[in-house]
Amino acid sequence: MLYNLNYILHDIETCINNKKPFSISRLGDGDLKLLTVASNGHFNRWKFNQQGIPVSEHEFVCKLYKESCNNANYVSSFDMYFDGTIWRRPLSRGMRKKIQFWKRLYRKVGIKNENYCSPEIGFLFFLNEPRNLFSILANKRICLITCFPRVEGKINGLGYNCTTFLIPGRNEHHYKVYYTNIEKLSKIATSFDAFLVGAGTLGRGYSNCIKANGGVAIDIGQVFDSWADFGLPKRLKRFLIRTPNLTFRLQDNAKQFRKFF
Repeated sequence: MLYNLNYILHDIETCINNKKPFSISRLGDGDLKLLTVASNGHFNRWKFNQQGIPVSEHEFVCKLYKESCNNANYVSSFDMYFDGTIWRRPLSRGMRKKIQFWKRLYRKVGIKNENYCSPEIGFLFFLNEPRNLFSILANKRICLITCFPRVEGKINGLGYNCTTFLIPGRNEHHYKVYYTNIEKLSKIATSFDAFLVGAGTLGRGYSNCIKANGGVAIDIGQVFDSWADFGLPKRLKRFLIRTPNLTFRLQDNAKQFRKFF
């Protein structure tokens, strides 16, 4: 079943207020690319290096996605890229094929969770509207799992209470500290009201760990890149604008899709 934005926001708020564990496993096209390579046992060094994972760990990658997706409250669906409920985007022939057959890939690696959400849910959480994830996190203790330490100051400057759990950036040796980070996060999972996670592939493991230890983990992905002033992903520049208060405003050509979110 596909759950809309308002439903998921309500679920997050309920879990935070009632101290119930929660996680969302948000996959994008980059995850489909890596998962395709890993599930075929191919050693695509560039794809693995980008995520800071040794190329020999393809079985670990498949297991990571399987466990994090199956244990999550929600996992990404990609059908909306073809059914008119979200903006279309330019796709290469190879990427179009991967997205069209995303369910086949999920089955191949053992992802059975059918509580679906939009693959763009990370950005949709912060739409410039009265009710969004920022409004839910007011007066809450927030931990940011990111490689961009400067984001903490920006969010705290808006009146929030954030702490950063710093991780390695892209193309760094993230996997070397992964299990150490898992151990640390398991001990502090309930020390914060919510964790905002932007940690690439290994972030799925962090979210899974936080939920397993009683916490709330919300994977927002590339939202951190925008907050760190790297701009919006190319696929979104025609549809969203970042506002000064770190939210995202729908451009006119995207407003028609709001009713489906």
